[in-house]
Amino acid sequence: MEYCQTVQSAEERAARLTEAVGDAIHGWRFEPQMAALQALRGIDPISAVGLVAEIGDLGRASRIRVR
Repeated sequence: MEYCQTVQSAEERAARLTEAVGDAIHGWRFEPQMAALQALRGIDPISAVGLVAEIGDLGRASRIRVR
């Protein structure tokens, strides 16, 4: 029983954190890029935030020259 409560508590915490991240990204300058990433199968808001936070401006890829 205690294990079930621990799992339930962790799931509730994850849901609260996911909601908090969702609220925090409104108005963020990368919000359109996050929306575009979420159009891909398997990319949820948390994954999109992580990708954008690591990569930054996805538009700069079009300006990269390979030598």
